[in-house]
Amino acid sequence: MDSKYLTVADVLSRLKIARTTLYNWEKAGLIPKPKRNRAGYRIYDEQDLKKLEAYAFKIHYPEEQPGLFDGDKDA
Repeated sequence: MDSKYLTVADVLSRLKIARTTLYNWEKAGLIPKPKRNRAGYRIYDEQDLKKLEAYAFKIHYPEEQPGLFDGDKDA
């Protein structure tokens, strides 16, 4: 595999999340489906990782996101 790509294990380690969390985000359509290598394994590049880091930050630290839940009557 080209070294510019990250594996699921690399992403999980950098984001400090569980595999099921990443897969659930993908399944729910909260994050785009990742690219796949020839063997069918998910692969990510640095740009993908930056987007995932931003999403994870919003989920784990909503108090740092002013207005994130404004207008959400069920919150």
